[in-house]
Order: sequence, then C-alpha cells, then structure tokens
Amino acid sequence: MQHSTFKALKRAFMNDVDAEALKKNAHREPPFIQFQIDTVLNGKPHVKRFLEIRFPQTKHISKPLLDETVVTYLLFVANIVKYDKLNRTFLRPAAWAGEICWIRMLKMLIYCVVTLLYDVRWKSHYFFLLDSTVQDLMLGKTNSLRILFRNIGMNRFTPQSFPVENDCELLHFHSANEFGPYYWQLLHWMAEAFELRHGHEDVENAKSMWRDFVTSTMYRTLRCYICMRHYRNVSQRFRDKLLKGDDYGEIWFEIHNVVRSATGKPPYLSADFERDRQSMRFVLQEK
Repeated sequence: MQHSTFKALKRAFMNDVDAEALKKNAHREPPFIQFQIDTVLNGKPHVKRFLEIRFPQTKHISKPLLDETVVTYLLFVANIVKYDKLNRTFLRPAAWAGEICWIRMLKMLIYCVVTLLYDVRWKSHYFFLLDSTVQDLMLGKTNSLRILFRNIGMNRFTPQSFPVENDCELLHFHSANEFGPYYWQLLHWMAEAFELRHGHEDVENAKSMWRDFVTSTMYRTLRCYICMRHYRNVSQRFRDKLLKGDDYGEIWFEIHNVVRSATGKPPYLSADFERDRQSMRFVLQEK
C-alpha cells in the first residue's frame, strides 16, 4: 500500500480518522485495502447484504459444487491470512514469524487441494505462479485463484464466478454455521481423492502434507474458539488414523459423526455417506 495510506490507516486504528486522506488514497489501493478504508469510513458491511450472502450456493454433488467448495475454502483461509497480516502490520509490528507461517500454510493448502482434487502434476514454474497467487490473494484479488488454475492447465474449472468471489471480504464475518458446511465438504472431497490418486511424487507429497495439516494445524483455521478446542481434541483422538489410516473416507465419516453427536446434530447416515462418496468419486474421475 502507499505509505500515506499506511499512515492514515495507522491513525484510524488508533481512532484518529483522517477521512480526507483515506478517500484521496483509496483508488490507488488494492481491493483488500479499499475494503479496510471503506470499513473505517462507513462502518461494517451493510447488514442486509451481509445476511443475504450464503456460501456455497450449489447443493447437489457435481463438478460445480467441487469447484465452488474449493474456491470458497481457499478464499476463506486466504482471508484469515490477510487479516492476520493486517493485524501484524498495524497492531503488532515486527511480529513477522507468525505471518510467514500462515503464508506458507496457505501455499501448502493450495498445493495439496489442487494436486489431489484436480490431479495436477506440478512443473517448476508453477511454484512461481503459486507464489504470485498468494501475494495477490493478500491484496484481495479474488480472481488470482482462477488465473492460477488456468495457467496450470485446469481448463475444466467452472467458468462462471461463484458468489463468494464477489463478496469475499464478507467471509471474515460469517459464523461457524456458515463456514462449517464447506469445511466438511472440502474434507470429504479430499478424503475421496486420497483413495483415487496414487503413485506420483506430487500426490504422495500432497497426501503427506495434508495428513500433517489436518492432524496438527487445521484447528487454527477454525474461526470459533469452541470449534478449535473441540477439533483439536478430536484430531488427537484420531491422530494415528489420520496419519497412517488407509480408508480416509471412512475415517472422516467417523470423525464427522463424532462432531455431529457432540454438537447435538443428527448423524450422517451410512447410506447417505455411501451415496455421496460414490458421487464424489464419479466427479473426481471425470476427465
């Protein structure tokens, strides 16, 4: 961001708002900084617009649902990293070690998701594209994921944009009831991909990193303290299975029902699970 914008936002975070300076600089800044300026000047997003947004929109298991789940999940995690970076920039300067960890985690997640769900084989220059994508995500450029997907050969990705891509910043304000479903969808898609992808070095690397992520780190991405604590306990209970288990689909089916039971929700029935996993596998195997 412009240095003058940084100074004006720094003052704003200390309740000294220079509205004229912020308005003057807004058009020069990337989308994420523009959103912060708008929030400072006009308050939180309009309540009606906020309540109308629902992610994801696609319901039945299909290629569009897979694509929407992936975009929503990755943009959600990117939002976490963005706001962590924002807090470290304005409220905890020089606390860079944590920021580096978050950015590395985001890169790792994109690598794992793209490799396992879309069967991508990585070329050396793809990693430079990945680095640029993460930089653009930190600026609020939601189309950067689509640009990456196109440049690494994911030509069958749904061409129409999803609602989340137009209101990405609102993801940061949604509750566990909103972001929970696409977390679970992503986890089940990844579990089925585990059963279908084999042999290639990229696949084995992605599996290893994903196993470590869901066992040791994923709880940090849950934006609800109770959810974080609960999932951390569950992941430790299932640690050996998550790190070494074979039927990942069955493992996550079991974990899902443990969580549903603890939160007073009806179980995910075995018949529904078998139907869903067959549909997911069909989509994942489409060429």
